[in-house]
Amino acid sequence: MSGTNTCAQTREPAVAASGGVSTAPLVALPEPMFPKLAPRRNASPRAVAAHQRARLHAAMIEACARHGYGSTTARELVALAGVSKKALYQRFAGKEDCFLATYDLVVRQAMDRISSAYRSAPDRESDWASGLCSAFDAFAAELVERPGPSKLALVEIFAAGPEAVERIERAETGFVAMVRQSLDQAPDGLAIPPALIRPLIGGVWFVARSRLLEGRAEEFARCGAELGEWLLTYRTSTSVPVVPTPMPRRPLDRADFYGDAADERTRILRAAALSIARGGLEAVSEAQIVELAEVSPATFSTHFEDTSQCFVATLEILSAQALARALRESDGASNWEAGVCRAVRALFLQVAEDPALARVGFVEPFATGPAGAGRRAAVMRGFSAVLAGRAPRDLQPTPLVAEAIVGAVWSLAQRQIAKGRSRQLPLLSARGAFLVLAPIVGADVAREAIKAELEV
Repeated sequence: MSGTNTCAQTREPAVAASGGVSTAPLVALPEPMFPKLAPRRNASPRAVAAHQRARLHAAMIEACARHGYGSTTARELVALAGVSKKALYQRFAGKEDCFLATYDLVVRQAMDRISSAYRSAPDRESDWASGLCSAFDAFAAELVERPGPSKLALVEIFAAGPEAVERIERAETGFVAMVRQSLDQAPDGLAIPPALIRPLIGGVWFVARSRLLEGRAEEFARCGAELGEWLLTYRTSTSVPVVPTPMPRRPLDRADFYGDAADERTRILRAAALSIARGGLEAVSEAQIVELAEVSPATFSTHFEDTSQCFVATLEILSAQALARALRESDGASNWEAGVCRAVRALFLQVAEDPALARVGFVEPFATGPAGAGRRAAVMRGFSAVLAGRAPRDLQPTPLVAEAIVGAVWSLAQRQIAKGRSRQLPLLSARGAFLVLAPIVGADVAREAIKAELEV
C-alpha cells in the first residue's frame, strides 16, 4: 500500500525492504525527510496545503514504520515532514486525525491498484476465478513493494482504538465486493455464505499481518494460490447453520487463574488482566497493578520490566488456558468434528463470560506495538498447530491453511467484541465451527456435524 502521489514527487518515505521498519537511528529530533517549504510567490494556498498534507502523510508512514503509532509524537511528525507544528494543526485536528487520514489514503490507493488488477485479469470473462487470483497477486505485491504503508494499514491501525473498527470495516468492504463478484460468476451456483466472507478476509489479512511483523513480506507472495484455494473450500449451495447454542455440559473451570493464587507472579498477571478489562491498557499503571495484586513495586520489577511486558505475559497465559479449557470440553466427543464444535463453543463462551479474556486477547494486543502484536500472532500460530495436529491424519491441513482458519475465527470473534457484542458471541459458535471444519472435511460434512452437535 502506498503513501501519497504528491509525496512521490519529492521523496518516498524511507522504509526498509524487510517488513517496512526503517534502519535509520532514532533521535530526539529526527532529520526532516524533506527540505523546509520555501515561500513561493505564485503558490496557491490550496497547493501549499496539499503539499504539507502529503509530507505529513509520508512522515506518519515513516514514524509508524520506525517504532509504531503509539510511540509517534506530533513533534516527530513535524520534524520528519519539514513543516511547522502550526501547519500540522492547520491540516489535521492532531496526531490521531493525521494517522486516520493517512490510513484512509493508503487503503484507497492500494484498493485502486488491487481493483485495477482484478478488472484487468487476462481471462476473467472465461475463467471466473482469474480475477480473484489477480487481486491476490496485487495484494501480495502491496506487502512486498510498499511494506511501510502496509504495516500502517494492517498492524498499526489497531492501535487507534474505537475509531479503527469503522476504518477496518470500510477497508474490508472492497475485498468483500471482489470476492462476491467473482463467486457470482461461478457456473455451478456454489457460493461462500455472505456471513463468512468478512471473517475469511480477516484470515487472509492475519496471514499477511504476521509476515509483515516478522519481516517476511516476500513469503506472502508465495501464499496467494494456496489461500485462494482455501477460500474456495467454503463454497456451498446452502447457508451455514445458525442454531441455538446450549450451555456447556459442565461448568467451565476458571479457578486455575482467577482463584486464590498464592503465587506472586500469577497474582500480578491476574491483577493486570482485571485492570485491563476495566479500563483498557492505556489506563493501567504499574501502581494500579501492584495495589490490586497486593505486592510491592520491587516484586513487580522482579518479574516484569514494565506494564507492556506484563501485558504480553497476561496475553499468553489467558490464551493458553482458554485453549486448554476449550480442548477439555471436546473430550468425550463422538468424533473429531463433534470435538471441534464443542471446542469452538467453549472458547466463545469463555470470551463472552470473561471480559478480561475478551479485552486482552482481542482488543489490546496491538496497543503495545510490535511486541504485543507479535506475541498475539505467535499465540494464534500455536492454536493453528494444535488444530492441524488434532485433525485426522489423512485430513490434516497445511500450516498455512491452519493459520488462515485460526485467523478467520479470531476475526469473527474480534468483530463482535469491538462492536460491544461479546455476550452474543456464543450464538456464532456454528459459524466458527464451520470456518474450522469446511476446508478440512468439506462443507456438507461440516454442516451435518454442526447440526448434530450444536442443535438443542
